[in-house]
Amino acid sequence: MIKHLSVLFLILFIFSISLLENSINYRLNLSNDSINLNILNKNISLPTNDKADKIIVNINPQERYSTSQYLIEDNGFTLNSFQLINLLFFRKKNTEIILKTPFLSSINFIHFNPFRSSLIINYGKTYYRFEVNIPDASLEVWDQSKKLENFTVKPPWVRLIIFPIISSLMMAGFIYYFLRLLFKIKNSSVINQQNSTKKFKISKMDIILGFVFFITGAIIIGLIFFKVFNGMPGFGDEMNYLVQAKIFAAGKFSVKEPANPEFFRVGWMDIFGVDKKLWNFHPPGNSLILMIGQLLKVDWITIPIVAGLVLVTQYFLALNLFENRLVALIHVIVIITSHYFLSLASSYMAHAPSLLFISLFYFFLIRFFKEKRGLFLVASSASIGFAFVIRPLSALLASIIPLIFLLIFLLKQIRKYFTSLVGSLLFGLIISSFVFFYSYKVSGKWTFPYLIKGPEVGQTLKVRWTEGWDYRFKNLFRNSNEFQNRVHSLGYIFNFVFFLFPLFSLSKNNKWLWIVSGYLSFFFYLIVHSFLHWYGWKWEPRMIYDISFLFFLITTYGIMLLYSHIKQARILKSLSIVIAFFLLLYLAVFNLPYRFKTEYRNYNEAPSGVRESIRKNKIHQAIIFFKNNKHLAPYFPENNLSFNGKIIYALSQNEDYDYKLISKFPEKDIYYSTDGIILEKNPNFYKKDIYFLAENLKKNYQSKNIIIVIPWLKSINTSLHDILPGKKIDPNELINLLIQNKIDNNTYIILIDRSRNLVPIISYFYNSLFSNNIGFETPVTLATIKSRNAIIPQKAPFFSMRCYQGTNWNGDVIKDELVTSVDIADCFAEDRSIEWTAYFDLEKSKNVKFYLESDDGSEITIDNITILKANQNGKQTVDIDLEKGKHSLAIKFFNGPDGEYLSVGTVDEKREEQNMSIGSSEFDFYLPQELWN
Repeated sequence: MIKHLSVLFLILFIFSISLLENSINYRLNLSNDSINLNILNKNISLPTNDKADKIIVNINPQERYSTSQYLIEDNGFTLNSFQLINLLFFRKKNTEIILKTPFLSSINFIHFNPFRSSLIINYGKTYYRFEVNIPDASLEVWDQSKKLENFTVKPPWVRLIIFPIISSLMMAGFIYYFLRLLFKIKNSSVINQQNSTKKFKISKMDIILGFVFFITGAIIIGLIFFKVFNGMPGFGDEMNYLVQAKIFAAGKFSVKEPANPEFFRVGWMDIFGVDKKLWNFHPPGNSLILMIGQLLKVDWITIPIVAGLVLVTQYFLALNLFENRLVALIHVIVIITSHYFLSLASSYMAHAPSLLFISLFYFFLIRFFKEKRGLFLVASSASIGFAFVIRPLSALLASIIPLIFLLIFLLKQIRKYFTSLVGSLLFGLIISSFVFFYSYKVSGKWTFPYLIKGPEVGQTLKVRWTEGWDYRFKNLFRNSNEFQNRVHSLGYIFNFVFFLFPLFSLSKNNKWLWIVSGYLSFFFYLIVHSFLHWYGWKWEPRMIYDISFLFFLITTYGIMLLYSHIKQARILKSLSIVIAFFLLLYLAVFNLPYRFKTEYRNYNEAPSGVRESIRKNKIHQAIIFFKNNKHLAPYFPENNLSFNGKIIYALSQNEDYDYKLISKFPEKDIYYSTDGIILEKNPNFYKKDIYFLAENLKKNYQSKNIIIVIPWLKSINTSLHDILPGKKIDPNELINLLIQNKIDNNTYIILIDRSRNLVPIISYFYNSLFSNNIGFETPVTLATIKSRNAIIPQKAPFFSMRCYQGTNWNGDVIKDELVTSVDIADCFAEDRSIEWTAYFDLEKSKNVKFYLESDDGSEITIDNITILKANQNGKQTVDIDLEKGKHSLAIKFFNGPDGEYLSVGTVDEKREEQNMSIGSSEFDFYLPQELWN
């Protein structure tokens, strides 16, 4: 007993150390005029003019739905340990640390389980915020809303990786030795097993259970896919997989890009390439599986099928390994109550299919070890071969440890299994080589497709391995820490307790070799994969998902091992069953629904509103323009491969240039969405209005001089304009005619859509009559020219627009024109910079609110003072007081590659946005005559 008690106290001591070591320290020094803070060896000194008798320190941690981050004052090892244990086991929330402290004092703080958080220091009227970002190794210093500094830091990676695992290990050890103190543990097998010499047999009950698991898994995953993720892809990889699946279903490896790729290209998807073809840079395996859904016209059908097959495979894998139905059943329950498993399985991502085939590899390999039949070796090789086609690195790393064991086994009996070994090797190589065959078919290169295009071009294993140790340990921290916190819902300590529990009794059961090989495979994969790379953003750490079934297998074994100890006492046996029941009830009824309503709400950021509007309004034969490629991306796979389907999903360039696509589909309705949720219908001039206008003009103005002003005229080339009588010109041509007095009296000018902005300019030069024609969906104004105005005022309602090559407003001038509004349609292209200038007068002082949003950058300048800037950071606003008198306005915009967008204007008294045009309700913009005549 004394020995066991000593061990327990030692374990508790190490446990306390491990908790305290899973932290970073802050040292705060106060002086008469400054706050000095040391964070991760960065000394930060910030001024303060306040003299307060207390300081308030707090953290706002990132919500991880796992073990919280805590900030405590350093009061020595013993008090720190008790405080952390109290916070952890009672799941308390962070509270403010309020200290009454004199000047020239020093305070130490401990930040437990650090990840991402805001450290806030409030001292009198002084308020500083420190954004501590451990996984990204960055530290930002803010004064209220103003960023002061940005540092790169070096967290203690090794300590933050190892000690959370040690905490779980010590907790597992405490439970184990506590039970040994209470009971005399027999050195017997943990699980009642069949004679290992007998062949593995599957009963009818196992078949029934397998079918039940398949149906259950498919239904649960289907519900999550539709109810939580809206039945849509959201992550860029998902869209790529779906597009390639559609290409495969068409019997092709790639297809030509459409005639106007700018309407469909989403840069970060990398589905388009310099080769003018569409193909996915990811390995083709997942798309081959998704192709089944394309052929069946049910895109999503393979998602629940794969999930169901995963559960079936896991059941038989556990049954085959442990030869105990209860263990296999619990293994499935452990998996299906993991939000980590469920969430990623409910997507189009490749990780669940990869997990499925890697699991099959292990299943058939274990069958081979047990039954010595060469057929299982071939099946195992085929499984890992196709896993390689899905995710090559995952398959390679997951198979290395098992293959070493296989090699050791076969060395003793090489002659007996030589034929099976060679056959399985060839079979696996043939299947896995499809990755390289795919690359050859799409590019003519025998390599991995992701080395040809996409974000990983040039990132070979050799290049990855040359990264420094800081990079490797940073990745390992992210994968290890995220996995330990997110793999289940019990917090990072208890998530790993059952996984590590078998380590304390390896010598006491006959499954020790299987368990050791499982540990070796899991940690080998975790470490090496992390050293090579890490990907985040969603479902972190998704790169470990493919091998996570080993974690669940060993965890299940740990649960059964614990139960085998507890069941020796009837009371504890009954109590453990009750606890397990209520824990399962908590996970299934409360925890998982809560997490999917909160943590995974809008997780893949796929806006389903457009889809719902299409269904509700029964929209067909339409073009849906999205103003943002982020909103287009989830709908992009809905296009057919010719991009001419009943509904076409496209990226708006601007409403003038969009007619380049619209003119090819004159029969379609036109809709726009700025947020991916709401659809707004726009007129299609070529559907009805052009015919109505042509008939009207021919009938009523056959002998008149007619000018039709079409804003998008120079953007398109269509024969549809031939049915219109008269002269067809663009707004700039009309402006030149107006200035040069080349318009005859009694001329009829038809102003279409945005060209209606020319009404003030026409009135400026000519005595005219205007009427808005009724019967058109497209805004149309008829101007009847009476005579030239006798007196031309000095101030003309114009903007001056100058467009440059390049993004710095100093390249070659492409256009130098007079325009009626600030609109990038007037010089639309990549690698351009534009500047608009104008003047306005105010009769009295006025407060004006400006707004600005752009892709790429833009700014507003008034009287040579920049008042607002934007650069792909959402809509920016500013309120400014303007004095009575004359003011100058300049708006600058630049665009590099990919998307181009500019929204600029003012907000009127009704809180309605008014764009920058000569018809603005806020200002009467003008140019003096010397600038335009």
